[in-house]
Amino acid sequence: MKKHYVYIFVLFYLIYNTEHIQAQAPAVHKQIEGKVLDDETNHAVEYVTVALFENQSKSLITGTITDKEGRFVIENIKKGQYYIELSFMGYEKISVDDITVSDQNPKVDLGTIKLIRNHDLIEEVEVIADKPAVDYQIDKKVINVSEQFTTASGTAIDVLENVPSVTVDVEGNLSLRGSTGFTVLIDGKPSVLDGSEALEQLPASIIENIEIITNPSVKYDPDGTSGIINVITKKNKLRGVNGIANLNLGLDNKYGGDILLNFRKNKLDFYVSADYNDREYPGFENSERMTSINDTSFYILSNGTSDRKSKRWSIRSGISIHPDTNNTLSFDFRYGYRKWQGISEYDYSERTEPATLLSQTYSLDESERSGNFYSINMQYYHQFAKKGHEINVMANYSDRTGTESHTNNLKDNENTILNGQYSTEVGPSAGWRIQIDYTLPLSEKGKFEAGYQSRIGKSEDNTELYLFNRITELYDYQPGYSNETDYNRSIHSIYSLYANEIDKFGYQLGLRGEYTLREVLASSGQEKFVIDRWDYFPTLHVSYSISKNPRPEDVALCLPLEGVRMP
Repeated sequence: MKKHYVYIFVLFYLIYNTEHIQAQAPAVHKQIEGKVLDDETNHAVEYVTVALFENQSKSLITGTITDKEGRFVIENIKKGQYYIELSFMGYEKISVDDITVSDQNPKVDLGTIKLIRNHDLIEEVEVIADKPAVDYQIDKKVINVSEQFTTASGTAIDVLENVPSVTVDVEGNLSLRGSTGFTVLIDGKPSVLDGSEALEQLPASIIENIEIITNPSVKYDPDGTSGIINVITKKNKLRGVNGIANLNLGLDNKYGGDILLNFRKNKLDFYVSADYNDREYPGFENSERMTSINDTSFYILSNGTSDRKSKRWSIRSGISIHPDTNNTLSFDFRYGYRKWQGISEYDYSERTEPATLLSQTYSLDESERSGNFYSINMQYYHQFAKKGHEINVMANYSDRTGTESHTNNLKDNENTILNGQYSTEVGPSAGWRIQIDYTLPLSEKGKFEAGYQSRIGKSEDNTELYLFNRITELYDYQPGYSNETDYNRSIHSIYSLYANEIDKFGYQLGLRGEYTLREVLASSGQEKFVIDRWDYFPTLHVSYSISKNPRPEDVALCLPLEGVRMP
């Protein structure tokens, strides 16, 4: 009888521990693995790019590279239908189709995959076509920075030097269609800096392409600028750690560098980058002006040197979370500093012919502008089941400080100041931007877009002017030419547009409504200027492709008919 109790006890003990062990067993992670070999030598091929695509949407899910033994593992995959593409320089691209990952088959082993060498490419290379340097679209042109090999170590300014409708002077100041009043976006988000300053801060090595939007649709701000420059930065698509670093040296004390590090694992992307640039632009100028009256000629001669210096650095960091293939949540941060200096020294002399020296003076002009800046961005992206059906939500906060001073003195031969002035301008600015964009594909080439945007900004400017007093040899404050200004603005907008293509003909219709509340308070007279109103901006874009199969040299004809853009 006791033996029976012992057997029953042992049986219950075994059942309990078996269930307990099963309950403690970890869940099986879904993954795809395999091994890549050379078809001729059967040796492992390292660094082969392995890209995983979703079967139905053809969208890229994730990817990795092979190790020194030719093995690869793609982990944490949702169940579904997939295919992979394997590619490496000197080999033909191979696709492995009909890969099913399920609860019943969580670990898919593709076994040995052999890459076939491309002997034609090894023996002879013939370039048939290339990605166009400039791609013309219905409302913009896209500059493919990967095709601008000569500017790889420069900045965004260097990339844009040879772009149509863009002009860059010797000091790096950029104008779009003859105007410096343009807007700069970085990945669709507003830059905390203005115009050329923002583009000088971006190394070309981190840029994928640049969009020049001279005929903006209702999706963009109608703030009376000459256009929009949207810089698209490179995105990390491979797993693991990768990065790039650049150093640049140039004549006349030009040097700098940048570094970008990316990390991607499972559902997390992280990047950090830093850049530094120190540039000097020396120059000289000689001029002679002559005016003749009767038998007398008057001459004004000047010669001198000018030296422009710019120093800037910034750090950027961001993280993206991908809970699944349809959702992405991103945060990024940027902080930086910029400083610009200019010194000009000129000798002036006035004389008449017959030779009589009237005067000889010396001019010294010094300018300096500097300040810190930072921005914080949050973005949420959702991709619906239908390809191209998506919603994008963005929030951005930016802040910057700025200090500017300018001194100009005119001296005689004895270095005595004849007249001079000194001016300063100090003022911080900050702003919020919240934006929601929705896109719905209606056909293969037709789509409907709608969105909401809110912009709230505040800035302060304190300007002061001082004039040189020859009696006291001091600079006297000029209250009549000094001022403090407070600027507050909030703009709320809604928009919708429809775009489609019929054979060679393309069109885009849109309508934007904006409510603006703007207040400017000047302390000099305690005057307050207010704008409180609604504005409406209809747009129409029409294009016609000259060639049915466009080549890089073909041109699309665009005829934008836009509503009045208010300042």
